[in-house]
Amino acid sequence: MQAKQTRLAIYGGAFDPIHNGHLATIAQLLASGQVDTVVVVPSGDRPDKRSAVSAVDRLQMTRLAIEEAFPGDGRISVSDLHATGKVGYGTIDLVDHFVKQPETVPYVVLGYELLGDLPKWKDEARLRSVARFIVIPRPGTVAVELPKGISAVWLRSPYDAGVLVSSTTIREMLGKGLSCAGLLPTSVVGFCRSKGLYKTQQ
Repeated sequence: MQAKQTRLAIYGGAFDPIHNGHLATIAQLLASGQVDTVVVVPSGDRPDKRSAVSAVDRLQMTRLAIEEAFPGDGRISVSDLHATGKVGYGTIDLVDHFVKQPETVPYVVLGYELLGDLPKWKDEARLRSVARFIVIPRPGTVAVELPKGISAVWLRSPYDAGVLVSSTTIREMLGKGLSCAGLLPTSVVGFCRSKGLYKTQQ
C-alpha cells in the first residue's frame, strides 16, 4: 500500500518583522485544503538584500508569532534552514531540500505581486521546471490567468483575510513609538521592545 503524500507549503520571506498579514496567509493555506502542512522559513543574512534586523532575531520573532497564533498546531513549523545557512539562500535550495523527504510534495508560496520578480531568483529556469507554486492573491487582485511555463495555482481560501499592511510600514510605526496593536502578535511587540529592534519606543 502506497504511503500517503504530505503536501508541504514552503512559506519563505524576510519576516522583518512577521505580522498578522503573514499569519492570516498561513491560516488560509491550512483552511484551503490545498496543503497539509506549512513550514515558515525566515531568510538568512544576505549582503545583496539587507534586512533591518539579524536573521537570528527574525527567526526568534517568527517562532514567537507561530507559537502565539497557532499554539500546539503540529501542521505548522518554523525552519532555520536559511537563517543559519544550512542550505543555500535560494528558494530552489529549499525545494531541493524538502523534495528529498519521503512522501513530501513541496509547494512554494508566492505573493501575486512577486510573480514578476521570478526571473531574478536563483537558478530561475530550474526553479520554474521543478517547483509547484501556490499564488496568494492580494485584496483587490483580479484573478487573472497565471503565467505559462510554471506549475502554479491560486490559493483557494474559503474566506478573505487580507491585511493591508507591510513590514516596512510596521518598522516605521515601531520606530516612531506608534502602537501596532492588531498588526503584530503581542509576543513580537514584546520581543522588539526588549531588544530595541527597529528603535522601538513603546
